[in-house]
Amino acid sequence: MNRLTLAVGGTRALVLPDHGGAAAELTVDGTSVLARTPWAAEVLAGREPASDEATWVGRWTGGWQLCFPNAGAPDPDARPAQGFHGVASQDRWSVGDTGDAHVDLHWADEAGLSIRRRWVVSENTLAAVTTARNGGEASRPIGIAEHLILGGEVLAPVVDADGMLRIDASGLLVELDYAGTPTGRRTAWPGEEAWPGGNWARVDRRTPARVAALRHPSPGIVTVTGPRLRATVSWEGLAHALLWEEIGASTDAPWNGAVHALGVEPTSTPHGAGTAYPDGAIDLAPGQSMTWTTRLEIGITDMGAATPADEGGRA
Repeated sequence: MNRLTLAVGGTRALVLPDHGGAAAELTVDGTSVLARTPWAAEVLAGREPASDEATWVGRWTGGWQLCFPNAGAPDPDARPAQGFHGVASQDRWSVGDTGDAHVDLHWADEAGLSIRRRWVVSENTLAAVTTARNGGEASRPIGIAEHLILGGEVLAPVVDADGMLRIDASGLLVELDYAGTPTGRRTAWPGEEAWPGGNWARVDRRTPARVAALRHPSPGIVTVTGPRLRATVSWEGLAHALLWEEIGASTDAPWNGAVHALGVEPTSTPHGAGTAYPDGAIDLAPGQSMTWTTRLEIGITDMGAATPADEGGRA
């Protein structure tokens, strides 16, 4: 598998053009900050789109990839055929201009829908600048999600100890089921204590597996703070974000209670149900393009030994 390393100072990113153009790893001063699945070393790039979630998850290494031209379940009526989380998320991308700290990638389907994406590393930061263009003859409904999944040392306080992470965000919080479909419950950030797992401002080892959408957060920024590290995800050009928490709570295969992931995923749609769901798909007309930018910045904090009892945590 083609592997490219980008580096500036102590910040290094591993990019896999043959596997969705993903940033599979990000380390800052030797500290790993992205999720990695237990089966990552065994993954081979798929030759066909993943038709369902189980197939996609079986090929998922973790890290940060782009879900495009849909996020979530494929629309069975779409042409060209879609895959779960979009064909581009696990397809081969072509490599363009490359430097020590950047790489340009390109992906296109047979109907002329294309993506140009530049990964850029700077001190403590990884950014993706992406342009989608419809070069075909027909309008295309699309869904976009930056599948940015934190793990490693960011989650260590809740995986390895009885610690807590604090999430700071804004916008309307929309509860989703684990397939990404809205349940009908919504309220202002950070949600309500009556929701499963309590409000969304806190994460600890007892947090259940859950998903929610942030509709129209202003600004487009989510910060995850622990006793040692702070991860800040910021974006422009996408209207919403998804939050996904999987702190070893799912015990069925392939999760097996061994996956620790915190997704902060800027998205064009306030759900994860795919372009067939009647809310949020973007109609990209022939010749039309759109550009968005997503950044992950890692900082050092000094909160001391945060615990679930701090800041109103669950007893």
